[in-house]
Amino acid sequence: MIRKTNLMVALATAALLVTAPNALAAPADDFRAVFGDWRPDGRITPCRFTRAQLGNARNVSRTTTDFDSYAPGFREEVGRELARHDAGGCKGIAPQPSSARRNRSALRSVRIVAIRPEGGALESVTIRNGGRRAVSLRGATLRDRAGRRLSLRSAGKLGARRSLRVISGCARARKRPVRLGTRLFACRAGQVWDDRGDVVKLVDPRGTVVAQRGYGRLRGVARF
Repeated sequence: MIRKTNLMVALATAALLVTAPNALAAPADDFRAVFGDWRPDGRITPCRFTRAQLGNARNVSRTTTDFDSYAPGFREEVGRELARHDAGGCKGIAPQPSSARRNRSALRSVRIVAIRPEGGALESVTIRNGGRRAVSLRGATLRDRAGRRLSLRSAGKLGARRSLRVISGCARARKRPVRLGTRLFACRAGQVWDDRGDVVKLVDPRGTVVAQRGYGRLRGVARF
């Protein structure tokens, strides 16, 4: 069995050999990310990585002799995750954005903290601003895997360390979206969130998915 230090050196060298000319060290970065996710429990978080990232991780591992002796099961797990992509299991699920891209978003401090899919018009998603400053939700949306969305344009600002419960239906005696205290009634016709399981994504005005959370049968997918 090869030593860990020797393996990592070999992987870094091999990664440079399979790197595209205009993306120096990208395969090595992808390998480190995928391997780091797999290493604690021998499992890759479902749908956390793109198919290209998984392919790079697999290709880098293949260039190292005796890799399976050091990391038994890694290649098989990558293969299972690639199969999930190919079968459409990750369709509509956003991979975790890079730190640089997320940091450019004004909503980088906002997370999805609770999902209540049952209840028809009273189904809801709660978001929370964990930052020290208020953020504007104008132009932001909540979306599911199929692309259905709830606009947050009527939410105004979300204060620091404050939460907002977004209810799909209308408020009593109202026919348009309205915010009432810590609740936003989106006034959307029909149910949005699948009772059996779905993925909720918070998308900023630029189209960046800044937060994502699965529930029900999709509870184990990438969460950030």
